[in-house]
Amino acid sequence: MMVRPRYILGLLALGLAPLISRGADVPAPEAASLMDEYAVARWQVEEGLPADPVLDLAFTTDGYLWCLTERQVSRFDGIRFESLDWPTRLDPGGWSGLDETTGPALWVYGGSGACNLSSRFTGRSIWAGTTIPPKTPVQKVVRGVDKILWAVGSNGLYRVNGRQTQFHKLPGAAGATVGAAEAGADGALWLAVNQSILKFSKGHFIAEPVPPSGEIQHLSTGRDGVVWAATATGLLCRVEGRWQAISAPPHRSHPRWRITALKAFDAGELWVGTTSGLWCRRDNGWSSLTPRDGFYPLEIECITRDSEGNIWAGSSGGLLRLRRKAVQTYDSGLVLPRHSFTAVLPDAKEATLLVGVAGGGLLAGEPGSFRPYGGAPVSRTAVISALLKSRDGMLWIGTQGDYLWRSRDGWADCIAESPRGENSAVNVNALLEDRQGRIWVGTGSGVMRLDSSKGQLEPVDGVPQEARVHALLEDRDGDIWVAFQGAGLVRIPGKGTVSVYQKAQGLPSSTVMALCQDADGVVWAGTTAGLGRWDGYKWDAITDRQGLPEGPMMQLLEEGPNLWVGTRYGIARLIRDELAEVAAGRKIVLVPQVFGRNEGMREKQCASGFGNLAARDATGALWFSSLDGLVKIDPNRVTEKSHGGLRVYIEAIKVGENEVLSSLSAGLHEPVSLTIQPGEGPLSIQYTAPFFSAPDQVQFKHQLEGYDLTWSAPTASRSVMYSRLSAGSYRFRVMAGIGGAWRESAQVVTLVVRPFPWQQPWFWLVAGSLALSWIWLVVRAQEKRRSRSRFREMERQRALERERSRIAQDLHDDLGASLTEVGLLSAVAQRPAVSPERARHYLGEITEKIRVMVDTLDEIVWAINPRNDTVSSLGNYFCECAQRVMQLTAIRCHLDLAPDLPAHPLDPDRRHNLFLAFNEALNNVIRHSGATEVRVRIVDEKGRLVVTVEDNGRGIPKGPVAEGAEGLNSMRRRLERMGGQCEITDRAGQGTSVRFIVPVEAKGEL
Repeated sequence: MMVRPRYILGLLALGLAPLISRGADVPAPEAASLMDEYAVARWQVEEGLPADPVLDLAFTTDGYLWCLTERQVSRFDGIRFESLDWPTRLDPGGWSGLDETTGPALWVYGGSGACNLSSRFTGRSIWAGTTIPPKTPVQKVVRGVDKILWAVGSNGLYRVNGRQTQFHKLPGAAGATVGAAEAGADGALWLAVNQSILKFSKGHFIAEPVPPSGEIQHLSTGRDGVVWAATATGLLCRVEGRWQAISAPPHRSHPRWRITALKAFDAGELWVGTTSGLWCRRDNGWSSLTPRDGFYPLEIECITRDSEGNIWAGSSGGLLRLRRKAVQTYDSGLVLPRHSFTAVLPDAKEATLLVGVAGGGLLAGEPGSFRPYGGAPVSRTAVISALLKSRDGMLWIGTQGDYLWRSRDGWADCIAESPRGENSAVNVNALLEDRQGRIWVGTGSGVMRLDSSKGQLEPVDGVPQEARVHALLEDRDGDIWVAFQGAGLVRIPGKGTVSVYQKAQGLPSSTVMALCQDADGVVWAGTTAGLGRWDGYKWDAITDRQGLPEGPMMQLLEEGPNLWVGTRYGIARLIRDELAEVAAGRKIVLVPQVFGRNEGMREKQCASGFGNLAARDATGALWFSSLDGLVKIDPNRVTEKSHGGLRVYIEAIKVGENEVLSSLSAGLHEPVSLTIQPGEGPLSIQYTAPFFSAPDQVQFKHQLEGYDLTWSAPTASRSVMYSRLSAGSYRFRVMAGIGGAWRESAQVVTLVVRPFPWQQPWFWLVAGSLALSWIWLVVRAQEKRRSRSRFREMERQRALERERSRIAQDLHDDLGASLTEVGLLSAVAQRPAVSPERARHYLGEITEKIRVMVDTLDEIVWAINPRNDTVSSLGNYFCECAQRVMQLTAIRCHLDLAPDLPAHPLDPDRRHNLFLAFNEALNNVIRHSGATEVRVRIVDEKGRLVVTVEDNGRGIPKGPVAEGAEGLNSMRRRLERMGGQCEITDRAGQGTSVRFIVPVEAKGEL
């Protein structure tokens, strides 16, 4: 762990102070310590203070504390320091003082002049618009009863009223300078000029007769009209118009000792800052806070007081706050590193206390003057963990590791063992005497009861015997309650069965640390996870979710309407009625009043594990054991905190990473209107409530109307974040409270989150129009598809009708004629006059006719078969046909069929016409070409079917129209009707090439 250099210097100063006769100042023995009356807190650089030397302090009417450090002004709300950026045109150096004049108007002044930092904190020189030279040194800025601003210069007074400036020069010889200034309650200005004091009233300087005392450096006026003055080493007081010398704070003479600050508050109370600490004069006596109290360095620069009565001092070692203690903490009086009290027992008869101290044994006496108890032979180093004074006057002393002792009138003995548990009384944690006079002993291994006839401890049947006991309680019905570690809570009735309660039965935890019963008969159990409340029928758990301090409830005391709880964060005061409301669900959370270091505890964590750690004495005072000291609280002097006057401010608003509002730069506490563009975020809002007595106990609730349904639960957090807000209008509200009193901030933040374009009405209007248009187009397209489908179906039906007509016509023309011809040839062949050779000739013709008829019929069947309506099927059929025809001739046939012909359908009409053209081309090769070879190639070229018939014959003859030319024209006409092309190429004696080009999709097909 790193040790700060100032701590090392402080320890050296403390250790050498008694040995060095000419060292730092040490208060005289007659001066009391201010720490006996005040709890002192300090803030340094490590706690966020811009710099440790604090030159001046000022409270503004909005509740903030302003600190002037080296080249920096910062604002403090009790938790956070926020530094003010100096205006670029102002020199941050040369300033020595702060003052508030009227409203939250903060002035900083010094050798560089004076500057108003409260006009939106932009910085405005006091000399703006006047004839006074800039950077004229200023000692003080005050506003008189006539609301006229006065600036105290080194050589006179400047009366500034708007842009009108009037200068009042100091009377007397040249060279006189003002060393200090102060405004009186009657409107007069008091000036310290060298070794004299001047009073400025009604436009005139009046010299005050003062005793010879050296140069006067500080002035202060009290509410009682008393004026105080301080020189480097002495004090003057003006009472009823006469000045008199007052003895300075007691100190050892040292050439560097001097008075550095002076402040008078209430009547008869004067605070004095020196180079070696802070002093308070009250009732002609002095109290001090010096380096011997653990604060070093401690050269006081300034003193002020807040509206809550706390004293603040700026020093070379940081910012100090002195708060009057609400509790008193006492140590054991022994030389111990820590005064950890392990047991406390008030003695009503002697009006003293018996206490156990870790490492110090058993002590007795009044707080502040404890002495070792000599009534029992207990070791002075024994850990006293339980104390009991029985009704017969016997003192029972339980220890850790040193058994159980009893003592009365000088007689004592030790109870070490039990017949059924060797060394069972070695660790005694709790003692109880019930109404029957029986002694109950809670140990580290269970609970036992003393058998008075035998003088032995007997284990109690029916309860856990291996679990550690923390506390014992007898309720008003005579039932004994035993608090165990991990085993829950056991109730032992006078008659009946033993009951065991654990977390499953409603306790916050199965480890119970403390017990008590209030005036209403409610049993309270402090557990490691909160409070348990037994109303006679069931347990209700109250935890940190309902506002309790987090962690175990280690000590319990009931006092009037309150329940006092010792926790690791201090001593909490809870109102029992509010606890009942929370347990019943009628109230969501409670706000306890917690007493810790701010209220006077040296160590805020209370002790735990034993049953006598808290007690109430005969005067009603409450005593609690802490890890460092015995704490006393007088309930009659502690009133419920009601700070309805808390002021709540919005400090900063951020949208994403951009800070859109900062009260430090704006200097205003007014309602805020904010517009957030779509997609910006998250939204972060930081707020505060300036409060200085116990700032960590201030709770906040917030609500974003339009987003949050109700106010949030109270929390100490001073900021909230909303990750994503929908478009709309919102109002952010926040309130602060302490001790149950709440006040809402007057700053309401109105938010407007702009919508995205698609969240705007026009967008949905356009989108709706486009959607309707799209729907119309889709419906129209579907209707078109249906129309096309119907049209295609009609076309298909017409094509089918045409095909049927064609087939019928072919059957009638071709097959009918051929059959007639076959019949005639057969009849002729059967005539008797026909010779056998002629008859055979007729039969041959009949056979040929029948073969042609079969081929024609096969073509018709192929054409009407729907499985053959694709391009690939057409190509295969063409190849089969060519091969079949050419087998009857001597012409060799080569077939080239592309493997990737599409499966696109072709209507029967196109198939038929293309086949006729193809067949015509083959017949021309056979009849007219004289070719020995023919090549048939069928391919698909970019969506077109190309059928090529090439031969190596003589080609097309020149001259008059040759035989077969009509067939060529027929082929062209057929292809043109199909929307295709017929290309005939004559290769000049090397053959002829005929190409049929047919689009796969017919032109105009839908």
